[in-house]
Amino acid sequence: MTATNSVDYLLSLPSIRETAQKILACAERDGLKAFEFHAEKMPEVADYVYSVIRRDFEGKYGSIPPHGRWQHFEVGGVPRLTQLVETWQQSKSLSALDVCKRVIDVTFVSVLLDAGAGNVWRYVDNGAEYGRSEGIAVASLRCFEAGLFSSDSENPLQVDGVGLEGLTVETLGAGMQVTEDNLIEGLQGRVAILNNLGKSLGKGRPSDILDRLECTSSGATLDVANLWTELQQLLLPIWPERTVVGGRNLGDAWYSSTIQEIQPFHKLTQWLAYSLLIPLRRILQLEVCGEEQLTGLPEYRNGGLFVDLGVLRLRSTYSPIAVYAPNSDVIVEWRAMTVVLLDALLPLVNEKLAAEGAAPLTLAQMLEAGSWKSGRLLAAKNRKGGGSPILIQSDGTLF
Repeated sequence: MTATNSVDYLLSLPSIRETAQKILACAERDGLKAFEFHAEKMPEVADYVYSVIRRDFEGKYGSIPPHGRWQHFEVGGVPRLTQLVETWQQSKSLSALDVCKRVIDVTFVSVLLDAGAGNVWRYVDNGAEYGRSEGIAVASLRCFEAGLFSSDSENPLQVDGVGLEGLTVETLGAGMQVTEDNLIEGLQGRVAILNNLGKSLGKGRPSDILDRLECTSSGATLDVANLWTELQQLLLPIWPERTVVGGRNLGDAWYSSTIQEIQPFHKLTQWLAYSLLIPLRRILQLEVCGEEQLTGLPEYRNGGLFVDLGVLRLRSTYSPIAVYAPNSDVIVEWRAMTVVLLDALLPLVNEKLAAEGAAPLTLAQMLEAGSWKSGRLLAAKNRKGGGSPILIQSDGTLF
C-alpha cells in the first residue's frame, strides 16, 4: 500500500470500523494495554440503555429522531431552530434551498464549536441556564442570529469565510457569555478552528457544499460517501497537525501501540455528517443512502457508558484520576472500543424492542435516545458535575 493510498484509506469511513475491529480482537484475548474487557457485562449495558429509551419513548419508538445537532438547538423543549425555519419558509424571498443553507451554515459552526465545555461553563437563554453540548448549541444559534459569523451586514443570517477568519477570542467569548467566573475549556482552540475554516472557505459559505454535491433540488439522492469526501476536503486543513503521513494531516486519527497502526476516528466530522443529514431530509426532502457507513461517535458520553457499567475497566497500572492525552493508549483504546461496542449494543437493544413488537432502531436513533443519554445519566449519578469517567486533555478541537 502506497503512502497516498494509506492516507486515503485512513481518511475514509470504512477505516474507522475496520481498524477498531483489530483493537477489539486484542481486547478479546486480553491484549489491551490500558483496559480489561468484560464482554459479559454487555447485557447489563443493553438493559440500562433499553430502560432509558423505554422511559422516554415507550409506544412511540418510531418518533425517535436520528442523532444530530438539531435536537440540541431545542433543549428545554424550546423549538428555537424549528421556529426560525418556519419563519424563513414563510418568506416569499427565500427558497427551500436558501432556508436549508442557513441551517447548514449554523450547524457547521455549532458542531465545530462542540468540543467538551467543561464542568463550569453555562449559557443563559431567556432565563434558562444550559451547559455542555446543549449550551454550546444554543449559544452558537444566538451568535448566528446576531450575525457574528457573517461579514455581510446585508445578510447577517449566514456563515462565510471572511466572517469566520475575522472572528476573535473576545468576540466569540462575549457571544458565549464567557467571563472569569464562567470559563469554557479551549476557547482559543475553538476560535482557531473557526478561523481556519474561514481560510478553507475563502469567500464562500459552508453550505456551498450543497452546490458541489448537486443536492439543491427536492427529492435528489445523497450518497453519504460523497458527503464524507466533501467534508474531509473542507475540514482537514482546519485541524491542528497531529498525525501526519506522507505530508498529509490526518486530523482525528492516532497511532495505536496496541495494534501498531493508526486508528482513525474523525469524530467531529462524523457528528457534523449526522447533523447535516437532518435538515437535508427535513427541508430539502433528500433521499439518503449509505448512512450505515457512519459509526457510533467515539466521545466520552458513549464511551463513559461502557466504563461506568464495567465493560471496560482501567488496569491497575493506570490512574483513574490522571488526565490523559488524546494520543495515549488509554484514550485511543477507549475510543476504538466505543466504536465497536456501540455496534455490538445495537442488536441487543433491538432484541428487547422486538419483544415489544417495535421496529428496530438505526444506530443514529440509538445514539440519540439511548447510549449518549445513558452515558450522561451515569456520569451524573457517579460523579459530581457529571464529568467523564476518564479525564481527557482538551484543546477545544476534539471531543
